[in-house]
Amino acid sequence: MAIINFVFANFWTWLGALILVATLLGGVADIIKAAKKPERTIRVTSYGDKTSIVQIDNATPEDVRRAVNCFHTTKPMRFD
Repeated sequence: MAIINFVFANFWTWLGALILVATLLGGVADIIKAAKKPERTIRVTSYGDKTSIVQIDNATPEDVRRAVNCFHTTKPMRFD
C-alpha cells in the first residue's frame, strides 16, 4: 500500500512509474517476439528471358538445396 501511496503522491512520480512500467512491458514483448521462430517467406520473380530470382527469408539449408536443385531439373518444384 505504501508503494501505491508513493506513486500517486504527485503527477511526476505517477508519470515516471507509468513510463517505467511501459518500458519494462515493451522489453518483455520484444524478448517474446525474438524467442519465436521467424516466419519463412519465399518470393519467386520470373522475367521474360527465362531468368528467375528466388528469395527465401529465414531459409534452412534444405530450402537452399531445393532452390538450387529446382534450376537443375526440368520439373517444377514446390516450396510449400
